[in-house]
Amino acid sequence: MRIAKVLGLGAVAALATFTLGAKAAKADPVEIRLATLAPDGSPWMEVLNKAAGEVSQKTANRVQLKYFPGGQQGDERDFVRKIKLGQLDGAAVTSIGLSMIDESIRVLEVPMLFATEEEVDYVADKMRRSSRSASRRRASSSRIAARSAGSTSSRRRRSSRSPTSRA
Repeated sequence: MRIAKVLGLGAVAALATFTLGAKAAKADPVEIRLATLAPDGSPWMEVLNKAAGEVSQKTANRVQLKYFPGGQQGDERDFVRKIKLGQLDGAAVTSIGLSMIDESIRVLEVPMLFATEEEVDYVADKMRRSSRSASRRRASSSRIAARSAGSTSSRRRRSSRSPTSRA
C-alpha cells in the first residue's frame, strides 16, 4: 500500500513537472482569470472572493484568482469562446453555458426526472467522469466542474410512497 502511495505521488510530481515546465522550478506567480455573470457584491461573488482569498493564502500568494464579475467579459457564449481562445482560464456558468461545451449536461434540467438530490448528484458525477475520460482521449485540457445552485425541487419527481412508509 505504501509503495502504491509513493508511486502515485511520484506520478503526480512527474506530471506536474512536465505540465508546468521549467518555470515551475522558479514558482512564478500564476493568475487565473475567471469570468462570471454574478454581480459584484452578490452572495455568489462573496463565496468566490472568499475562495480566492483561501487560494492566495494557501499558496503564499503564488496563485491568484482574478474574477471578472457582472458580465464584464460578455455573456456565457463569450466566456466559452474566450476560454477556447485562451483569453480566460475559466468561468462560472449556468447549465446553458455548460451545454455550449457539452450538450448532455441538459439532461440534469429535465423536470421530474430525479426523485432525490442524491440521484441528481450521482448522474452529474457520472457525467463529469465520462467528460473527463473523453477529454483525455481528445487530449483536451478543459475541465468541467458543476455545482448545484439552489433548490432542485423542480427537477424532482414525486415519490409514490408516503413519508411514513419509508423506513
